[in-house]
Amino acid sequence: MREQCIINSLIKRKDDASVALQDEKRSISYSELLGLLEINARRLKDNNEQNIGVIAENSIEFVIAFLSVIYAGKTVVIITNSNKGEKIINACDINTIFVGAEKTFQFEKALTVFCTITESMAWIEQYKQDYHYDDNYIAVIMSTSGTTGEGNVIPILYKNLNKRIWYTNMHYPRNDGCKELIIVPMHLTLGNQQQLLTALYVGMHIYIYSGVYFPRKIVSIINEEIVDYVSFVPTMLGAFVNYLDEEKILLNLKGIYIAGDTLQPELVGKTKEVLNHTSIYSAYGMTEIAPICIKKYNNKNRNENLSGVGKPIRGMQIKVVARKEQQGVENVIGEICVKHSMIELERYSEDGWFHTGDIGYLAEDGEVVLCGRLKNMLIRNGYNIFPEIIERKISNCEMVKEAMVFMEQSKLIAKVVVEQDIFEMAELIKYCKSKLEPAEIPCDFRIVDSIEKNESMKIVRRGAI
Repeated sequence: MREQCIINSLIKRKDDASVALQDEKRSISYSELLGLLEINARRLKDNNEQNIGVIAENSIEFVIAFLSVIYAGKTVVIITNSNKGEKIINACDINTIFVGAEKTFQFEKALTVFCTITESMAWIEQYKQDYHYDDNYIAVIMSTSGTTGEGNVIPILYKNLNKRIWYTNMHYPRNDGCKELIIVPMHLTLGNQQQLLTALYVGMHIYIYSGVYFPRKIVSIINEEIVDYVSFVPTMLGAFVNYLDEEKILLNLKGIYIAGDTLQPELVGKTKEVLNHTSIYSAYGMTEIAPICIKKYNNKNRNENLSGVGKPIRGMQIKVVARKEQQGVENVIGEICVKHSMIELERYSEDGWFHTGDIGYLAEDGEVVLCGRLKNMLIRNGYNIFPEIIERKISNCEMVKEAMVFMEQSKLIAKVVVEQDIFEMAELIKYCKSKLEPAEIPCDFRIVDSIEKNESMKIVRRGAI
């Protein structure tokens, strides 16, 4: 894996004066970045702690701290400034922590605090000639989004972190010197491995945005900075594409990458229409694995099947585990299970497969089609129904901005955010009766101002199902 290592790829650019990282205030080159990694690694050299905390934020300082810890051969533990962050600090026995641009944190435990260096304090005469540690050392510890619970803490081995980068680059190719815009959180899998680290691996110019997400602002950055590539979660993409459509704006993006949640076929179709000169990729994956499937859409094919999330990446084995009475049936629906060399062995179940917790099936063309999460599945009058499917159908109504479906005292309830100017309850009920199966029609619709989402913009379902 040495030739695929993110740090080795940076070491090769020690004399590269081209921009590596940029935000609204400043930029640093690849050469400067490597110097900062070396300085910070030396600060960590005499530290007896293996687990080093890094406060999560979208900033140049976060990138420097994250890479510095790995450069030093220690384990990055990504920490949020929240109760979950406090739990991670205690669970991973964190005594040393890097803080970045905001330089604020509120944790009960007393910590040794390192402020991330942003200016080189010394000329580095000699760098590591080759970066290589035990493939099985834990490089990163990060937490899942926890939409249906508290979330899990996921350790990622050094060798598998590099494999995630390599496989993403294989299936989503980008070019040295092109500019990448990061707007999603860099401490989550999409922003961290599938965007930030992969872009650095190939030598791209990365622009980091840390402000509030407004499509108008993102379009302005893309045009002013001449951005080539950007990644979205589906909720962000929907707002972005709607803005482009309403304002009749044409962009010259080379590519967009979509991950983090289920992508609705209707949104893909509109994206293909609005960004018809842009290569569109989507990824199905999870924190424990990173990409499972990556799909490239054909903008010129209006009849393209948009229901699937793609075919497995190279080396990924997939099977569907269904109930016994369904086995042998075509397009049988069951739990998606996978095998791959970048999945840590302890994640496999007794049957030798990693169980994703996602429900779906394999289509005739080999694509994976998702129905929903096993934890989210509802049982109503003996029928298995998936809230994600119902929510997608309800949200397609022009009167509805978004929806959330859950069970309450054996009744199916829908929370909906509506377009107040045109909303009529009788018309919504009529729409649902025409578009939903009888078992999918909610008993009650509750109008709300907003629906809670996590940092990945997924609906938070804790306590609602």
